[in-house]
Order: sequence, then C-alpha cells, then structure tokens
Amino acid sequence: MSMYVVSHKDVDLVLPKDYRIIAVGNDKDKVMNKHFSDDTGENIANKNSSYCELTALYWLWKNSQDKEIGLCHYRRLFMFEELDNNDIVPFFELSELLKKYDIVLPPIYHNNKTVYEHYASDHIKADMDSVGKIIATMYPNYSESFSHIMNGNNEYGFNIFASNRELMNKYCSWVFDILQQLESTTDITGYDNYQKRIFGFLSERLFTTWIYHQKLSIKELPIKNPEHSEEKIYQKKLRKLARPKYAL
Repeated sequence: MSMYVVSHKDVDLVLPKDYRIIAVGNDKDKVMNKHFSDDTGENIANKNSSYCELTALYWLWKNSQDKEIGLCHYRRLFMFEELDNNDIVPFFELSELLKKYDIVLPPIYHNNKTVYEHYASDHIKADMDSVGKIIATMYPNYSESFSHIMNGNNEYGFNIFASNRELMNKYCSWVFDILQQLESTTDITGYDNYQKRIFGFLSERLFTTWIYHQKLSIKELPIKNPEHSEEKIYQKKLRKLARPKYAL
C-alpha cells in the first residue's frame, strides 16, 4: 500500500510512512528524495505538459503493484478532520477508511456556475463538447451521468484520491480510453501553455462523472498545502464555516 505524491520540482516535505514521491515533467532530475519517475516502464511521461499529474496516474496503473493506492501532489495532501490537527494523514489511516468507504476524496467543490459553464469560461468549450460526443459513442451508458454532472454545480477537483487497486484500474481504463480518443482528434498546437493542459483539466470533470456513475461510497477529508502556512489557516476557517454538504 502506498500514497504517491506527484512533484515536478524539488520540495522539502516530511511525509508519513508509505508515502512515495513520483517525479514528473521535464525537470524531474531536480526532484530530490524521489522514489519513482513517470518515465520508467510503460509510461506517457512525454505528455506531461498536456496530461499533468495524469502521467503519474498512468504510471501507477501500468507499473505499481499496490493493492491499495492513492495519488496526490505536493501542493495538496490529505489532512485530519480535527481542527487542531494539521498532520498529513498516514496511509494506514486511509487504509482503515477504505474498509468502510470505496474511495477517499478531497471536499467536493461547489460553484455558482454549472460545471459546464465553469469549464467553458476558463478553458476551450469545444473540447468539453468533444468529450460529450466521445462518451456518447464509446460509453453511451455514461451519457446521462455526464450530462448530470455538466449541468450541476459540484465536482471533485485536483485528481486526489485513495482507493483499492481494482477501482483505480477500472477508472484508468475508462478515462484514458476517452482522453486518448480525444487526443487523436484534437489539434492543440495553437493552444497556449495553460490551455495545453487540456487532458488534466478535463480529467477532473471526468473523474466526477465516473464517481457519480459508479455510485461510490465516499469519505471526504480536508486537504492542505504544506508549503504555505496560510493554507492551514484557510482550511481551518473553511471547516469552521460548516458549509452545507453538497451532493453530486
């Protein structure tokens, strides 16, 4: 069992046991204390500029042997629910939660815009339209779930999770099938560096669609940025607000 922390630069992190740093991007040789790199074994490391942390997820799918597995990145790590406990949750605690829940996720994100409107305002709307068409063709049984998420206001961001291997394999098979089909029919040469991260951006919305369709039992845990002390303060304020529980 392992939690894999994605990093594209050198960071000074004190991580719990069973956390492993996986280096991605063009400067992975500069990532110190890394355990793995996304360019070994079967990989899509050369697509990191457009697939983002998904190159690490693909590597885990094809190369790791963990029966329970998680993915996060150095900017966002699971923390305990208790307001006065800022520690990173060790994997054995996540493993205990996986005995009760299918998956551990960060708090659901609620936006005043629909998921579709939010994506269209920040990214290229035609790409999301293309995803909808691909799903209708390749996975028509997911079309209703996709439409539900697109027309709703809630999503799970950041591609952070902990689950069992079987669940991760099912998701990876589905999402990379869709994204690779989109990649084969989409010309992104004219996109700027931000919009070229297309597949990473789209995957967050697809992840939410898949979670909803699978009717998974979910445990949400707060996340924190260990590099910024103000993030800890923000997380405490957020949790003290006791915001409504938004459902998919």
